[in-house]
Formats: sequence, C-alpha cells, structure tokens
Amino acid sequence: MKSPNPSKNHLAFVVHDEHNVPRYYQLNKSLLRLFLIGLPTLTFLSLTCLLMGLVFYINFTSDFKKQDAQDQQLSKNQSEDLTQKLKSLQDHNNELEKKLTAPSTDKLDILNLIRFTAGQLDQSKSATISIEGVTEKFISPEFDGKQTHLKFNLLNNSPESNKQAGFLFVVMQVDNFIQIYPPNSIADDAIQIVFNRGEIFGFNKLRFVDATFDFPLNPGKMQFKVLLFNKLGDLIFQESIQSKNPGNPK
Repeated sequence: MKSPNPSKNHLAFVVHDEHNVPRYYQLNKSLLRLFLIGLPTLTFLSLTCLLMGLVFYINFTSDFKKQDAQDQQLSKNQSEDLTQKLKSLQDHNNELEKKLTAPSTDKLDILNLIRFTAGQLDQSKSATISIEGVTEKFISPEFDGKQTHLKFNLLNNSPESNKQAGFLFVVMQVDNFIQIYPPNSIADDAIQIVFNRGEIFGFNKLRFVDATFDFPLNPGKMQFKVLLFNKLGDLIFQESIQSKNPGNPK
C-alpha cells in the first residue's frame, strides 16, 4: 500500500496492527500547536490573571479596612475634641455667670472710669505682663502732626508663656483733659469704660501696641495709664506712665 504524501501543513503517521490493515493518519500542525502550546498558555495566563485579581482584591479589602479604621478613629478624636471644647465653653460660661451673680468683694474703686460688674476682680498685683520700653515709669511718646502715639510692647512673663488674651485700654491725661484709647471705649449711654469695648489682644510672648490720641491744644504734664482686662472682666494689669517730653508737636 502506497501512503499518500502529506502536505507541509500536516503531520502524517501510520499505525500498524498485525491483525488489521495499516491505518494512515494526518494531523493539522496548526491544530496540534493549538492543543500543545496555545491551550496551556491560555490556561497559564488565565490562572495568572485570576491570581493577580485575587491579590488585588485582598489588598483592596485590607486597605479599605485600614482606611475605615482610620476614619473611625479620626471621627472619634474629632468627637472627643468637640466634647472638650463644649465642656470648656460651658465651664467658661458657668464661671462668667458666677462672677456676674456673686457679690463683689473688690469693686476696683481706684478706677472710677471703669464700669464694673459684680464679680470683677483686681488681679493686677500678681500680673504676669510687663511693658517694654518704660524706664522708671517714664516713656517717650511720638508726635505726628496733631496726633500723639504711645508705642510700646507688652511682654508675657508667665512661667510657661501661657497665652494672654483680653481687652486693652490706654488713658491719656493732660491736666484736666482725658482721652481714652481705643476711641469707642465708652458706651453711648454711659460715661464709663465698658471692659469688653477695649482693643482685643492675644499673644504668647510679645504684642506691639500703638495707642493714638489727638494732641491737646495746651499740653502740660502728660500722663498715661495702661489697663488690661481678661475675657471675664478681671483687671490683670495696670500701670501709670509719665511722658518724658511733653510739649507741642512740631
């Protein structure tokens, strides 16, 4: 039996059996390559993609859980901070209410210009603030046209530099003439200073002040008084200062 010639694209082989006539077979080489190479490669790629997807899913789930835990912790911290702030505000409000309703034991009688409320205290004797630039209770104001400028720095002398905050006033007296800085310190229906109408200040180490006044027509002995109140209305600092160089501005 003559075997047919296989083409180049086919793989031929003959199977001999002693009891049967030899059988001739042809296989397509492309189909054989598909089974021997293509299918294993496709299977390998599929398994690789599946493994990568599984790793990505595990990492994503882990990151999501971590982020969720961080968000929960952040929310918890924010809630605790808010609770602390609310408690601090409530304590501050309660303390202010007690001051307003408590009988006054120290009514700041030395400050007739100040309108005080029940519970205000004079804590200036234990002040932790000082004025930089004052020499033996004297200071040199500056004159600019028809204005007088009293410039100085407030220094925080508290041991841990705790923030000082409140309201600032500067009173200038020339003979019987008095001016108060800031200009809106006196309420419309009163002739006394209201402590919370002063210039707001808050500092940890140093705070610059430029108190401006109209220069008096007939300047004589010029004196200043610096007053600081905390947010509850307690007097925390006071100092009287005299001018070194009174006289008409140039």
